[in-house]
Amino acid sequence: MIIDFHCHIGKDIEGEEYSLGDLKKSMDKWNIDKACIFPFNNSNKIMIQESLDILEKSKQEPWIIPFLRFNPNEISKEELKNLITKGFRGIKLHPSAQEFEIDNNKFSWIYELCQEKNLPILFHCATKNKNSNPLRVLNIAKEFPNLKIVIAHFFGDDLSLMEKLKDYKNIYSDISIYARTLRINHATYKHNFKNLLFASDAPYDSQKVVLVKINESNLNEEDKKLILYKNAEKILNLK
Repeated sequence: MIIDFHCHIGKDIEGEEYSLGDLKKSMDKWNIDKACIFPFNNSNKIMIQESLDILEKSKQEPWIIPFLRFNPNEISKEELKNLITKGFRGIKLHPSAQEFEIDNNKFSWIYELCQEKNLPILFHCATKNKNSNPLRVLNIAKEFPNLKIVIAHFFGDDLSLMEKLKDYKNIYSDISIYARTLRINHATYKHNFKNLLFASDAPYDSQKVVLVKINESNLNEEDKKLILYKNAEKILNLK
């Protein structure tokens, strides 16, 4: 079993396009079983509608794990409550694209609601953008200890988090973009951080490349399984 925790489809506001068919072709080629899927960056209205389209397709295609993407600056509590009752398995938030600070108190109601509904949140994180700085996630994790949080892009490229996060049982990191073989090995064994998730950030990187990184990271079989699917199954309540 392999679950890709980070995949985009649709059309980005800047013109990038990637279809479900494109993604499924790659998954079949590299024997990937399921994928967490959400729209590219766009207006709030388009992202919500495309999320609903993905959700609808998931009802006929069990390999699709639908995530809801929206702009926290442009959604009401009642709207979000209604949306998350429809069957989404997680939330994707992009602080730099949607221009919001992860740990701003005005968004606490979103995290409280997701914690209540047991919905994981995948945060785009990157040290190069102040809104997306992964250190902000620590503030959320302290306030909401039962909220399942996933830091995208291998700790947002802040490797100091490998040590800081091992005591946060509710925080995971996907290994897209910034992971390397030695980094994956060090996170797992030197820093004892076992909450890693297979993720490609398709179409921005190749699913094959991420598989090669895992296979070349000198991990034991059980730790490979944690990254490839077991951690994802736990977060998504797939068992």
